[in-house]
Amino acid sequence: MPQYIIPKGDTFTTQLTITDVNGTAVDLTGGTVTMYILDRTGTVLHSEAVTSHTTPASGITTITITAANTATFAMGCYEYEVVTTMADSTVWTSLDGFVEVRV
Repeated sequence: MPQYIIPKGDTFTTQLTITDVNGTAVDLTGGTVTMYILDRTGTVLHSEAVTSHTTPASGITTITITAANTATFAMGCYEYEVVTTMADSTVWTSLDGFVEVRV
């Protein structure tokens, strides 16, 4: 469960390897990986979907949230979820954790 710190107004980038329940990297070809940032009530504050992956056959993707977007985030601690949708429409939450937005 990675924890992230995002300085408000900075570009945020993270590279992830998406794995199945056995820890084996999955082929992301044709799939979508979406990072959701949620407040404590579960309301989605921001979502970032990726369909062009860094090394799809090895399950590696990069999620980037622009500086313009992070500039709109209120300071505080939020939850995040990374949801993977495979080409065959299988969907699961690959990762979750906390993100802190700071000055």
